[in-house]
Amino acid sequence: MNAPRPVFTFSELPSRCPKLFTRLKMLLSLFEKELQLPVDMEFAYEVSDDRFTLVQLRPLSVYDDKGRVEIPDTPREKTILRGDRMVANGRLEGARHIVFVDPDIYGKQADFADVARAVGEINDRLDGERYILVGPGRWGSSNPLLGVPVRYNELSNSGCLVELGIPQKGMAPELSYGTHFFLDLDGDNILYLPVFDGEKNNIYNREWFESHPWQTISHPAVRHYEGCFDVLLDGDSETGVVIDKTPEGK
Repeated sequence: MNAPRPVFTFSELPSRCPKLFTRLKMLLSLFEKELQLPVDMEFAYEVSDDRFTLVQLRPLSVYDDKGRVEIPDTPREKTILRGDRMVANGRLEGARHIVFVDPDIYGKQADFADVARAVGEINDRLDGERYILVGPGRWGSSNPLLGVPVRYNELSNSGCLVELGIPQKGMAPELSYGTHFFLDLDGDNILYLPVFDGEKNNIYNREWFESHPWQTISHPAVRHYEGCFDVLLDGDSETGVVIDKTPEGK
């Protein structure tokens, strides 16, 4: 016979803390009126003395219905990346740049901050471009062993953020749904695609990254590719792809 297990619930919270809910209703209405958008609010509340502290406020994440996105049949050699989960509808067509942090170089030395600053450098250089940013693990992680510790302003010009989950390197976290700036990505209309290397229906095309010419920025782990690239995300099938559309000979 299985022993009973305790379960956390907050069913008595409204009756125990009625002032909190009155205050929340008032604040949410006020902020929505002033921002002209529903809001996402983070707060702390001390029950003993009814002390309310607002920690963070931002527009509520709302995915626009961009219509159905068709994923075309594409030869394997032209499919740079493919993922099959946590995908919302979206498209970025004709992107001219991919910025890639090489997982095989990242982490070999404890120069994580240097890699992050190199990403920020090219992010500044590509101001006005909607480029594709690809790297191992969770972008912006406070633990550099789980991903590149960039600040938000170091990737803010990107049009699509790709996170590579690489289990053999210990980089298979819950990706950006756990980062502190995921809602900023949504607010800035930056697409998001997680790719899990080695898993069925996922593609991390190492051959493409090794066979195409790139420029090295200020750190050897950071590569800059130029060409013509499409990002297509179909939320219905939860399929996302990055496709090389560069004409032959270019």
